[in-house]
Amino acid sequence: KSLSDKCLMSFSDSQGDPSLLQKDVAATFRSLNYEVHEEVTCNQTGYSIDAVVVMETGNEVSVEVDGPSHFVGSLPTGATLLKRRQLKHNGGRTL
Repeated sequence: KSLSDKCLMSFSDSQGDPSLLQKDVAATFRSLNYEVHEEVTCNQTGYSIDAVVVMETGNEVSVEVDGPSHFVGSLPTGATLLKRRQLKHNGGRTL
């Protein structure tokens, strides 16, 4: 495997556990009869996407649940901004 592949694998393996807020958001989508996949790994970036919701049209929408740890005051942290930017750059439609 290439160094890039090894780095991506290591990064992907180090993602955290879902928060209670994240689980509540996924449960809300399910209560509205949407199909929801939690903790989906983005193949291009290695980031863990909190939830992917399958719309009635079959399109998938990524949902990131950014609780208090993703902010300093009212501003997103650098890590949160980077994740949002990289997911958007790779064609993700994220809420």
